[in-house]
Amino acid sequence: MKSTKKIQTNYGALTDVSKGLNQFFGDNSGRTVSTRTAHGFKKFFNAEKMDDDAAEFIVHGGMVAATKLLKSKKDTDQSYGVMLSLALFVFYQSGK
Repeated sequence: MKSTKKIQTNYGALTDVSKGLNQFFGDNSGRTVSTRTAHGFKKFFNAEKMDDDAAEFIVHGGMVAATKLLKSKKDTDQSYGVMLSLALFVFYQSGK
């Protein structure tokens, strides 16, 4: 997939861990989990012209929101967290 701009944000050790995790899942492209998920997000919504950093920012927001929702004591919030996590998984798979 062609990107309009390569992601330049580096989070130090977190970036290295994410690249290693992505490689563990079988993606040897050198991308992070977030980058692959951002590429899938752009592909899913037909937004290939969107800046990679912007897409990754949205994906990170979704990851944080999903975590908070899954940790909630409310069943409905947990259900939303599961649905958001599933969407992020679909974006990740779509980012191949």
